[in-house]
Amino acid sequence: MARADSTDPVETPVPLEGDGHELLGMVVDGRYRLDATLGRGGMGLVYRATQIRLRRAAAVKILHPSLAASPDVRNRFEREALAIGKIDHPNCVSVYDVGWLPDGARYLAMELLEGRPLADVLEQEGQIAPGRALHILAGILRGLAHIHAAKLIHRDIKPENIFLIRHGQDEDFAKILDFGIAKPMEASELDDGVKLTQAGMAFGTPIYMAPEQALGNPMDGRADLYAAAVLGYEMLCGHPPFYSDDKLEVMSMHTAKPVPPMRQRLVRGGRPVPSSIERLIARGLTKKPSDRYASAEDFLAEVESALRTPDGGVTDVVFDRPHDTGSLPLVGSDGEVHITGGTALAADASDSIADAINDALSTTEPAPPTRVVMPGVKLATPPAGGVGLGLPYTGPSGEPIFGLTPQQRLGAAFVPAPGSGGMASSLEPDPRPPTVIPHVRKRLGLYLVIGACAIAIGVVGAVVTSNMTREPEVTTPPNVPAPESAAHQANEALEHGDVARALQILDANKPEVAADPAAQLVLGHVRAARNENPLALEAYGKALTLAPTVESDDRLRAALRAMTASRDYPVVTQAFETWVGRTLDPEAKKALLQSAVNNDIARRKAVRPVIERQKLEDQVDWLSAYSLDLAQDEPCEARRTAVASLRTLGDQRAIAALQRALTKVKPVYTRVKGHRPTRTLVGPNVCLVDDATAAIGYLRGLSKK
Repeated sequence: MARADSTDPVETPVPLEGDGHELLGMVVDGRYRLDATLGRGGMGLVYRATQIRLRRAAAVKILHPSLAASPDVRNRFEREALAIGKIDHPNCVSVYDVGWLPDGARYLAMELLEGRPLADVLEQEGQIAPGRALHILAGILRGLAHIHAAKLIHRDIKPENIFLIRHGQDEDFAKILDFGIAKPMEASELDDGVKLTQAGMAFGTPIYMAPEQALGNPMDGRADLYAAAVLGYEMLCGHPPFYSDDKLEVMSMHTAKPVPPMRQRLVRGGRPVPSSIERLIARGLTKKPSDRYASAEDFLAEVESALRTPDGGVTDVVFDRPHDTGSLPLVGSDGEVHITGGTALAADASDSIADAINDALSTTEPAPPTRVVMPGVKLATPPAGGVGLGLPYTGPSGEPIFGLTPQQRLGAAFVPAPGSGGMASSLEPDPRPPTVIPHVRKRLGLYLVIGACAIAIGVVGAVVTSNMTREPEVTTPPNVPAPESAAHQANEALEHGDVARALQILDANKPEVAADPAAQLVLGHVRAARNENPLALEAYGKALTLAPTVESDDRLRAALRAMTASRDYPVVTQAFETWVGRTLDPEAKKALLQSAVNNDIARRKAVRPVIERQKLEDQVDWLSAYSLDLAQDEPCEARRTAVASLRTLGDQRAIAALQRALTKVKPVYTRVKGHRPTRTLVGPNVCLVDDATAAIGYLRGLSKK
C-alpha cells in the first residue's frame, strides 16, 4: 500500500487489530484509495474506496494475511472473485479487481452499493406488500437467470445476500451478492484445488436450502429457484415457511415436511396473500426439482404475469406433500387390512388385529348407542346404522333430535324432508318411517374396532418402548450453544458479522459463559475475529478443558490453523500447542512438521518446543531444518550450534551444507615489509571454520567404517 500523496509508495501491512482507521488514505496496490471503513468481519476489513484512475467509488474487501494462509478461507475468497468475474448483469454485484498485498493479504475490489440488505427490510417491516415483493423477486430471478446462463449455481440465496438499491426511479432494485460458495454446473477453474470449509456438510443457509441441497444430492439452478421461492414466501408472509434454531431440523423440514399455507405463517395482523400469488410461490417450493419451474426465466414469466394481473382473493392453496414418505395404506388393493409396526411385538400382533378389523367389515349389527334424554325434548332410540352429516336428526316419528354426541349421532337416523326428494333441510317432522343407509352398521363396527386396535397398538408400543428399547435422550453437543442462551445469541450476532455485539453479550453474561464450553468456543471465535489471538487461545483452552470433545468444532480448528500461519510467533507456538496437543485434526501434525522446515527461521524456532513436547522429533526432517539454520541464523555463534547439530545427525548429506558455509569465509593476505605475508580469514562464518571442518572430516570418516 502507499499513501495517496506519496511519490514513492511505502508498503504498509494490514493491521491485525483495531477498526482499520490506520489505513485510511492509503492506496491499495496503487489503484484504490481507502476513504472510509464500512465494516469489519471475521474475514477482514471492508472499505469505501476510490478507484484513482477512473475516479469511481468502490468497495474494497481485504482478507487478513493470517486468514489468507488458511486454504479454506483463501479458496473461498478466490472462488468469490472468480465467480463474480464471470457475471456481468445489473442484478448482480460487479467485481473490478482482485490482487495481493505485500504482507500476504488479499483484496477484492467491487462495485460500491448504496442501499440496504433485504434482511434489514424484512426485520424492520415484516410483511412486504405483494406487488413490491414480486417486484423484488423479479429482480432476483433476472440475476439468477444470468448466473445460470454462466453455468453457475449461487447456492446461498438469502435476504442477507440480496441488496436493495435505488436504480433510476426504482427504489427496490435487487442486487445479488456473495458468490463465495458458488458452484459451477460443469467442471471449471472454480473447482481446481478448491476445498471449502466444513467438508461433508451441505453448503448454504438451512432456512433457504432446497431439499436436494440439504441432502447433499446433485443439484442445478433449480436449487436457487427454490431459495428464491422461500424468499418470496418470507416477503409475502413476514416469516419463512420453515424455521428452527436447530439447523438440521430445518433441513429435515425442507426435505420431508409439507409447506404450510401462507395464512398459517402470516405475521400478527398480516394481510392475506392473493391466491394467484401464493400458487406461483407454491410451485417453486415443491420437493422434487422436476415439479418446479424449469428455469429462472419460467419463474420470472409467472411473476411478471402476476404483477400484471392483481388478485384480491384470499388463498387456500394446498402445497405439495412429500413424495415417497414410506407410509402404506391401511386397506390394500386386495381389500385386506395390513398393519405395520415399529417393533417386533407390534408386528407379531398385527395379524390378529388385522383379522379383527376384517371380521368387523362383515359384522351386521353394531352395539346400540346410548340414549340421551334432554328436558323438554322427546328422543327415540336411534335406529341402528344411521349416520349424520351436519343435518337435523329425527326420531322414529320424525321429531328432531338434539344434544347427541358425535358417537351417538353415528346411530341416529336421518330422513329426507317431506317432498324434498333428498336429505332433510328443515326441522319439520316426517310421518314416514326413517330411512337407514344399509352399509352404515358395518362401517360403525369397523370404526369401533379400528379405535380399539389403535389403542391396543399404542399400549403395545408403550410397553415395548419402556421395557425393551428406551429412546435415548437427545443431548446437545457441547460445541452447540443451547437455544436462548447467551452463547446462542452471541453466535447469531457473530454469524451476522456483528462482532462487537457478540462480545457485548458474552461480557454481560460472564458467570454463564465461564461454565459453558459452547460459550467459551463462541468467545474464542469472537476474539479470533478481532485478532485478539492470545485471548482467543485462552477461551479455546477453557472450552477444551470443560468439554474435550469440542475439539472437533470446525471453526475452532480453522481458527487455530489461521493463528499458526501468523507472524506473531509466541501465538504460533501456543496455537500449535493447542491444535496438535488437544485436537485430533489430522492437518495439525502435518502443518507442524512443515513449519519445522519452513524457510522462516523464526517460525522454525517457534515450533521446536511443541515438537519436543509432543514427542515428534523422529518425524522431522532435521537435515533440512539444521541446514537452513546454518545458512540463516545470527550471530555466528548460533550457526556453530547448527554445525554441531548437523554433525550429530551422522548423515553424510550434511557435508554439502557445511561446505557451503565455509565458502563464506575467505583468506585475506597482508604484507609487512621485511616479513612474510600474513593470512587472515574474514567473512560471516569465521567463528565456525574449525567446527565445520572437523564435522566434515567426521562425516566423511563414517563412510570408511
